[in-house]
Amino acid sequence: MNCKILKRKYLARIDRMLPSMETDEICAHLRDCPNCSQWASELESAWQMLEADPGAKPSPYFYTRLRARLDSETQSSPWSVRILLPVSATVVLVLGILLGSVIGTNGNGTTALQSQTEWIDGLHLESFDDIQSTSFGAAYFQSTESDNPTEGGAL
Repeated sequence: MNCKILKRKYLARIDRMLPSMETDEICAHLRDCPNCSQWASELESAWQMLEADPGAKPSPYFYTRLRARLDSETQSSPWSVRILLPVSATVVLVLGILLGSVIGTNGNGTTALQSQTEWIDGLHLESFDDIQSTSFGAAYFQSTESDNPTEGGAL
């Protein structure tokens, strides 16, 4: 058994859930490996401290009062769930649509997409139409044309 397997199976050993053969292998490894032996002793001391802690105990009739409170809240809430939830969801949806339309338009009434196309048109990209045959751009276009023969050689 190696250290990795021991660390994976050690909690099952503490809970006495391993077969006796695997427990014997773990004990043999702990005798031979000082690192695992120290790790196991630290883990067992922490485990013993956790078992010694009695934990918090609820006050008497806690569960009875809790159950009564939960039952009273579930009986009084159906109208709010059936009416207020869909109404509030509709209001949020309508406000989202209105806000989106306000954000999507510029101050002059054009949409953001229209102003973006106007901006791209202002870049004068048509100056790249006449690429010289000895340029890198022409070489790129020729290589893409040869890679895509189904497009008929045109971009």
